[in-house]
Amino acid sequence: MMKPLSRIPRATYRVQLHAGFDFERLTQIVPYLDKLGISDVYVSPIFRACPGSMHGYDVCDHNEVNSELGGMNGLMRVSTLLRERGMGLLVDFVPNHMGIAVPFNWRWMDVLEHGRLSRFASFFDIKWNPHQASLQDRILLPMLHNFYGRVLESSEIQLKYEKAALWVAYRTLRFPLRPESYGTILQRLAWFKNPGAPLSQKLEQMAERFRSLPKPFATESVDEAQERNRQSHALRHELTRLIETENLSADLEQVLTALNGNPGDVVSFDNLHQILEEQNYRLAFWKSGTQEINYRRFFAIDSLVGLHMESQEVFDECHRQLQHLIEKGIVTGVRIDHIDGLWDPVQYLERLSRLGQREGDSIYLLVEKILNEGESLSEDWSTHGTTGYDFAGSVINLLIEPRNEAAFTRIYREFADMKLDPHEQAYQLKLFVMEELFSNVIDGLALDLEAKVKSDRRWRDWTVNDLRLAISRIIACLSVYRTYQRVDEKSSVTDSTVMKRAVTEALRRNRSSDPTPFLFILDLLTGRYPDARTTPELKTWAANWICKLQQFTGAIMAKSVEDTFFYRYVRLLAANEVGHHPAEFGREASLFHKCNQERRDHWPVSMLSTSTHDTKVSEDVRTRLLALSELPERWKTKLEEWSAINRSFKTSLDELIAPDANEEYLLYQILLGAWPLEEEKVDDDFRDRIKNYMHKALSESEANTNWINPNKPWLKACDDFVDAAIMDSQRGASFLKTFLPFAADIAWRGMNLSLSQVVLKLTSPGVPDLYQGTELWDFSLVDPDNRRPVDFALRQKLLPDIDKPSIHALLKSWKDGRIKMRIIHAILQHRRSHPELFSRGSYVPVEITGLHADHFISFLRQDGPEKLLVIALIRLGENETVKLSKICEDTFFYPCRK
Repeated sequence: MMKPLSRIPRATYRVQLHAGFDFERLTQIVPYLDKLGISDVYVSPIFRACPGSMHGYDVCDHNEVNSELGGMNGLMRVSTLLRERGMGLLVDFVPNHMGIAVPFNWRWMDVLEHGRLSRFASFFDIKWNPHQASLQDRILLPMLHNFYGRVLESSEIQLKYEKAALWVAYRTLRFPLRPESYGTILQRLAWFKNPGAPLSQKLEQMAERFRSLPKPFATESVDEAQERNRQSHALRHELTRLIETENLSADLEQVLTALNGNPGDVVSFDNLHQILEEQNYRLAFWKSGTQEINYRRFFAIDSLVGLHMESQEVFDECHRQLQHLIEKGIVTGVRIDHIDGLWDPVQYLERLSRLGQREGDSIYLLVEKILNEGESLSEDWSTHGTTGYDFAGSVINLLIEPRNEAAFTRIYREFADMKLDPHEQAYQLKLFVMEELFSNVIDGLALDLEAKVKSDRRWRDWTVNDLRLAISRIIACLSVYRTYQRVDEKSSVTDSTVMKRAVTEALRRNRSSDPTPFLFILDLLTGRYPDARTTPELKTWAANWICKLQQFTGAIMAKSVEDTFFYRYVRLLAANEVGHHPAEFGREASLFHKCNQERRDHWPVSMLSTSTHDTKVSEDVRTRLLALSELPERWKTKLEEWSAINRSFKTSLDELIAPDANEEYLLYQILLGAWPLEEEKVDDDFRDRIKNYMHKALSESEANTNWINPNKPWLKACDDFVDAAIMDSQRGASFLKTFLPFAADIAWRGMNLSLSQVVLKLTSPGVPDLYQGTELWDFSLVDPDNRRPVDFALRQKLLPDIDKPSIHALLKSWKDGRIKMRIIHAILQHRRSHPELFSRGSYVPVEITGLHADHFISFLRQDGPEKLLVIALIRLGENETVKLSKICEDTFFYPCRK
């Protein structure tokens, strides 16, 4: 049970921090955010990340405030300013993984240097005894741009002496040598000098001392591991002094040069290869990671390694600085990134909630959790709610016109030749992504299970292939990101139901497969296997196997659905959003009310989001495309017209036409969603943004190209299509002539829905969040487009006079975005002066009657005598015009007048 909150945020404002927008820049906008009505600044990760990181999720040290952001001093200046204004600081925290792309993660470097005897060997989620014999007690590092042998023999891997240490150098990367290899190199240096001379004897003695350090696996004692580490560092310091006092740098350089080999002389690389094979890691071609990598990654990113956060020692080590910041009141809230990647989210949140308690109160804790298909956040979790994707999904369902689903499905099927059912396509893509990006995971789960059941005479005849097929098919049929069984607990009713449904669906889709392994795995997942007669060891193993499986299902769901299916099935792009499924096409308004009522009753301070750093398009792009859902016949006519006009700009490639119809269908939606309101902004920058988006969309969809094996001719053909058909005022004149009027209508319709979306977000139960810059119109696309610099100077200039014009005047000049800022400012000021109305006020759906009743949604917020009636436009009608200004002025804005 969570203790009372020390402070309840009224509204948060998300800021993406990086070297170009650091703590100092943040302090410059705090007064503006305060005047806007924001109570808590919500920032991306603040701890040390890889140099140049634009997001901070590749954290290298959880206990050091990122110097690129201004370090602790910069953070203190932000904190002081926030405190002066009574504002809070909500920070994004990354407990699941760490960045290892560069040698700034000193714990990871220690593991590479000392292997299993590093005191951090259990810090990272490494499988030290994988099924590949070549990786026993070693870590696969798939960091090379080509096959290992080719890279080695081209002299791109070199031994270097830098910063008082010996390194394996590859391009900008540096990997430490294990101490025993120092002995090998020092022995060669001794031979290089005058043999038998005192200096040579000293080098030989030092080489022997390096080789005589406590050997891996000689003991499991932590003390001896630390002693090895201590001796190793002492020897390296001694070596550094010797090199300096005896002027050995040039001699060492010659020894290393000889070891590094000569291009063209294959044999000359044998010694270097032998030294590399002695290391606690194995350098490999980056493509090999999918099949053989033996550490848990964040999704499929080799440079982000998973942590054993379930270990109390690891938890304490990673949260020392965060705890300090909480205790000092510098951090007043924490947002947990990728909660589904953790071994035991419940345990983690319990520990974090204790960490965050100050004087008996709790700080604000949120989890990044995507809820699917009616899934609810467990009330057993020590959290105050999610980061708001569920709210965004409910708004999408509210604003889509559900009566047009069949029409859009028919239009899409005919134009893009998309005959595959979306659920079937999502299933197939899950299987595809598992083979492409997570085959090592599925192999490992199957091999571990097969090895364990070999000791059970009832099941020992299972083959790895039997189990592998069943595991992959069951994962592909999971309707949620993951289940949450814990090691010491039975499967919950909810988890068991989810798994039974997944196995039933897997059997339906695989009727020709033997059902027995599917049912066996279901017994394992629901606690019926192993039974009561088995040993405690087997029960523990089974629970651990399930926990490991659970850590990966969310990543598989995200990569296959969010990052592949969302770009493959594009019937209505507005539906393809985090927290929403593309197969859904709107729901009745009563379900929106139900979601709001449940949040008010169970998660009253959960976050409400419509744009985030992870959304596929910004909130204003999305509402334009939601407006499109009302216009199926006009959409069909325009598609046919545009396709005929632009057909000549396509390219024939090996009997295929690029871009294909599905990609063309996607492009037209993106153009409608992102087309600038000002003609002068349809420029080279806009063209490049569209091209970059299409490159990402095509690569993620993996239909005609992908990130691993880019189809460059196809990508160029798509670029040429954008250039000729869309952005060339002469060649594209015919297209633009028919596109621009339709785009203008969609933009106006999207404006109306966007204002409604803002009103709903700021008045529904929960804590509304504004993503940076979205207080004016923002037509950003997917990351990294949504990290472009925000013109805060313009926003600071507009805010002081935002209440002066009438609503009617602002609606007439709606393109400048002031109408959106006016509504946001007005509601946030009302939240400031009536906090209890929004934090604890009731939520009552209000029925609307009349000719246009289905065009609106309404509800009442009430706290004692305080009342707020909210009416929002949700439909404009295909051939109707509904005026929003009178509604806004007579209803919502009335309570805000003094």
